[in-house]
Amino acid sequence: MSWHHPSFHQEEDHPVVHVSWNDAAEFCSWIGGRLPSEAEWELAARGGADGERYPWGGEPLYDQANYGAEGGGPATRGRDVWLRTNPVKAFAGNGFGLYGMSGNVWEWCADWAGADYDGASPRADPEGPPKGEWRIQRGGSWVVRPKFVRVSHRHWESPAYRDGDTGFRCARGAPGA
Repeated sequence: MSWHHPSFHQEEDHPVVHVSWNDAAEFCSWIGGRLPSEAEWELAARGGADGERYPWGGEPLYDQANYGAEGGGPATRGRDVWLRTNPVKAFAGNGFGLYGMSGNVWEWCADWAGADYDGASPRADPEGPPKGEWRIQRGGSWVVRPKFVRVSHRHWESPAYRDGDTGFRCARGAPGA
């Protein structure tokens, strides 16, 4: 399976899935961008709502993001209508006008995973370690429980990992920066 042939039907307005970190980084570079750092991703996901667990507030809400499928089990009761990915603009954008920052698909970040990210990194624009075995993913996905779609939640996988709930978004520096 790959983004050319995902394991389930995808419409054009859904996020691309089955993309490895390596492929995501290469694509972003090809269009003149890059993968966001973990710190950039979290700042963007918060959308100006500092101190909140989710981009929309303090509690998980199924009408705000696509998460909780857990393979079609009991976690699907009361959640959105999508059993896999949803169209990118299916839920409201956050305070910065960004869509799907929580749920839908895990998003690759540029950083390597480090065990002591919060404690060892500077408070302003923290960075992961200079090398490692795992790359960071943020945002949760359509599969996971609510705690995994919190804006502060960290997840990591091998850079070669690809799955039906793994995608990416590209970033660019601010104009004039």
